[in-house]
Amino acid sequence: MNSQRYHSLDAMRGMLMLLGVYFHLAMNYVGDPPDGHPLFGLFMVICHYFRMHAFFLISGFFGALLVYRKGAKEMLQNRVKRVLYPLLVLSVPIWYFLVFVGDFAENRRQGSDIVTSLISGVWIFIETPSNLIPESTMHLWFLSLLFGMSLLGYLFSKTLNINVNALKNIIGYIFKKPWLGMFIFCFSYGFLLAILNIQEAQGGENVGWAHWFWFIIPGAIKTFIAFGFFYFVGWQMYHYREILTQLRISKFLKIQFVFFLSVFIGLITLLFRIGEYSQYQILNEIWGVEKKDITFNVDMSPFDFTQFEEDSADFKGVYINGSFNGWCGECDNKMEDENGDNIFTKTISLKPGFHNFVFSVNGWDGAHKGDKRGIGEKWVSPGDKGFECDTDPHSDNDNSYEIRVMYDNLILDPICWKECTDCDGNYISSIDVNEPWPPIDRVIIEKSFIFAWNFLVPTTIIFTLALFLRLCSEPSKRLRYISDSSYWIYIIHLPLVFFIPAFFHQSEIHVIFKFIINSLLVTAISFFSYHYLVRKTFIGEFLNGKKFD
Repeated sequence: MNSQRYHSLDAMRGMLMLLGVYFHLAMNYVGDPPDGHPLFGLFMVICHYFRMHAFFLISGFFGALLVYRKGAKEMLQNRVKRVLYPLLVLSVPIWYFLVFVGDFAENRRQGSDIVTSLISGVWIFIETPSNLIPESTMHLWFLSLLFGMSLLGYLFSKTLNINVNALKNIIGYIFKKPWLGMFIFCFSYGFLLAILNIQEAQGGENVGWAHWFWFIIPGAIKTFIAFGFFYFVGWQMYHYREILTQLRISKFLKIQFVFFLSVFIGLITLLFRIGEYSQYQILNEIWGVEKKDITFNVDMSPFDFTQFEEDSADFKGVYINGSFNGWCGECDNKMEDENGDNIFTKTISLKPGFHNFVFSVNGWDGAHKGDKRGIGEKWVSPGDKGFECDTDPHSDNDNSYEIRVMYDNLILDPICWKECTDCDGNYISSIDVNEPWPPIDRVIIEKSFIFAWNFLVPTTIIFTLALFLRLCSEPSKRLRYISDSSYWIYIIHLPLVFFIPAFFHQSEIHVIFKFIINSLLVTAISFFSYHYLVRKTFIGEFLNGKKFD
């Protein structure tokens, strides 16, 4: 029996989980200065692009390892103990902490002092008892998918021989042939997501408890298949363990780098020429796409502004949020009512393409405040899912407007608050997208974009895997410690990455230094809790399968 320990894969799995900590921390600083910086949005895109896909590939590898070393039953028991139990046991207390932290952070952004914010965070459970019932699995969503994949692996191991010769040969080509193999891998995933008609696997959106039943919920099914693709490849990769040796060879790594760089430059160029375009101004200027001035107008006459006086709340303004500004809340997107006619206006330069948007009172903070205080509906137009607007007949997303930018500057007719028409009931023809975008049909554009975007995902993963195999194949106490701690740190990190930054909301420190300081604090607290409260306790044994001395 092969008892080899794959130190590089352990290290990569641990680093991927820790990267998720800083991914969520960066969410506090998305937007424009002084409260945000575009670099954090770019950092989040890079992290989200491949991180979870790579995690599932490694999980599939270790799942197969357990099956063929200890048996299918032992593998399933391991996943029940280390995946299912933590999900069931820890989701509830983490939810309570997140509700508390969310209210605390919101009050700090509103200017409240620390003590008042802390009291409000506790009071919210009394004020809104429904918060006592967890609504989702939050950042632990991946555990439900991982357990589902492990269960399928168990069933296949017991009933089917999925390691058939045809599959062995195909999977072998993926890794044994540097050029052809990587092309097959990349093409297969790009083609799969184009067929599923999803831009990328968005596991984080499927966080509700209902998505545990991934086999009956359409969105969860697509996510399961997209991530399951990598789990299956990782499972099969275990049968080609010699491939791991090939990947770490310097010559092969150089070939991978050339391939990765060539595909990256080529596809990124393509992505910025078709379909959806970048939200980052610097990149837009680099690619030289001519933008058009679009003037948005919203008629706020139906909105009851007296509720601010009744609730002693501040009206900060009406904002427009959309795919073109990363749905950033309160960055440089405040609308103005210069003549006092309740029609708020904002002109934004947009690249040609399709853009979704909503209007919001007080940004996202206003929307959340409205929910907490029970002031009618959310302060967002058009509103929640179920408020159907015929603004985008091609999309399943009915909770935003859509505009098609082509060759001309546009001044949109005022859209009535919470309506799909103007306040006289006239349809807003300016945002009609029923016509195709000449000279290429929109469906072709969308499919091409999906394929190109996801073609690069496996390429990124293989290159990252090769780097870890090259640099981290030898035993290392530090890397082993980080790998062992990463699971616990990822489980408990989400409340911390929103709680700690809340203490600095009113500080005038530059946003980049805020991120660095908060990263150090979150990291220190996380590792401290692991070392002194978890590592040598039953919790450490529970999560890692062993108790450390």
